[in-house]
Amino acid sequence: MDDVGYPLFEDKWQDETFHGAPQFIEGAKALGWDPGHVPKGVVFAFDHRLRQRLDERPDAHEAPELAPGNARVYRVGEVVVSCLSPGGGAMATQMENLIYLGVRRFLIVGTCGSINPELRPGDTVVADSALRDDGISQHYLPPGRYVDGSPEIADSLHALLPRARRGATWTMPIPYRITKRELDAYAAENVLSVEMEVAALFAVAQARDAEAGAVLVATGVTTTRERIEDWPASTEPLGLALEATLTIAGD
Repeated sequence: MDDVGYPLFEDKWQDETFHGAPQFIEGAKALGWDPGHVPKGVVFAFDHRLRQRLDERPDAHEAPELAPGNARVYRVGEVVVSCLSPGGGAMATQMENLIYLGVRRFLIVGTCGSINPELRPGDTVVADSALRDDGISQHYLPPGRYVDGSPEIADSLHALLPRARRGATWTMPIPYRITKRELDAYAAENVLSVEMEVAALFAVAQARDAEAGAVLVATGVTTTRERIEDWPASTEPLGLALEATLTIAGD
């Protein structure tokens, strides 16, 4: 059997895209679509509690002109918050479209699982790099184990959230396929958390000359010695994380 890497075409990341945001956006404009005012920055959110917070904010207004099929999008001042289903595919596509329109700053506010026993439910992580087990970053960047976010954004987020841990997260698309070997190996590398989107965010931003950062709040702990869930502990920290990302996205 032949050895198979990923993506299937080696060095695909170097190839020009055959169909991308310019074709899609210009086609939509030709049909009369108007994106409206282009925001300074975009925050991606994946937890229903954040969408509920936005519904309750008097300064948040829905922006259906910027909403893909599975999202609700809100304008908050100069920032857009896109509430998506978990996973990186729709996010990466929306990033491409927004980058084509002129956006250059992207952040994630989301939840994660802790794979470090010192990171407890309700604790916050400013992710400055991501372990690339995601399946999307490989289409944008040359092979590599990690992808970095923007150091300046990480610095700014950590200044607003000084109690947060700062470090690496593990991005993988299938949460029910976390294994003991992986947990042991990545904990030994001092990776703090596991989630589904950050490596894709960082990779698209890096490949398209944009900035990216991420704030994550732990909802539970998964190590080879401990397995707990405590979602209520993450509710208030998640709200604080949202405020921090809105501030940085609008700078």
